[in-house]
Amino acid sequence: MIVLLGHQRSGTTWIQYITSTLTSFMSVNATLTRSIHKALYKNDKYSLDCMQKNPTSSECLGIIDKLQIKTHDFDSQIILEHQGRRIVLDPVWRHDLFAKDIKMVFVLRDYREGIYRNILSSNEEEQWQDFLLGYSNTIKQYEEFERSKILIRYEDLILHPEVTIKNLLLFMNDFDEQKYTKFLKNMDWHKERSLELYTGSSKWGGKTSYTKGDLSKLDFHRKHRRKDFPSEIKLRDCLIEAIGEEIFSKHFERSK
Repeated sequence: MIVLLGHQRSGTTWIQYITSTLTSFMSVNATLTRSIHKALYKNDKYSLDCMQKNPTSSECLGIIDKLQIKTHDFDSQIILEHQGRRIVLDPVWRHDLFAKDIKMVFVLRDYREGIYRNILSSNEEEQWQDFLLGYSNTIKQYEEFERSKILIRYEDLILHPEVTIKNLLLFMNDFDEQKYTKFLKNMDWHKERSLELYTGSSKWGGKTSYTKGDLSKLDFHRKHRRKDFPSEIKLRDCLIEAIGEEIFSKHFERSK
């Protein structure tokens, strides 16, 4: 099983689209209140029966083995729904039962872009502190995860998609050269498709994308920061306080 972890607006939806298009993994959201994956991805069928009746059965383990769950908080419950049926997987159940098999894909976006982008979606002036807390928690969860994991930087995904996507697929042990090559040739089309599903051009979307995966807009939210937003220095100091100087330098020394 793959856990796709990343703070909101970090690029997890694009990663989810890529892996669902190029691999055999079934990708769902951790708090899936609607069957969005049926429209988004080719893998639209999975059974909840075995999870409810016998989660350690070979049938269930076979399904879980090819399941990718997208979440913004690794310690939260997983709630899966399909055709009006639901199952809740709490963190302890998830960690203990699949301790050897679970992998993590962590998507990290520059903290300034990520937090400034989230503030735009909020009507609360001080809610940036909540966003920063959530952002720092994902970093700490990635650092504390002791099993197989890979870090995907949003900026690398936009600037160097060929290498970044290939490394991701190899990590997932599900790389098909022919599918990969075809995907790259049609990258613009796939980006548009993913954006349509994300922004609301389809009935399952509804979010706003300001940068649309444009490599020239990696610092868009910093350039367009409103005067009432916290300064970059304040964000930096608060993030260092939350995760520590060593972890901050490890991930963001090139973002100074």
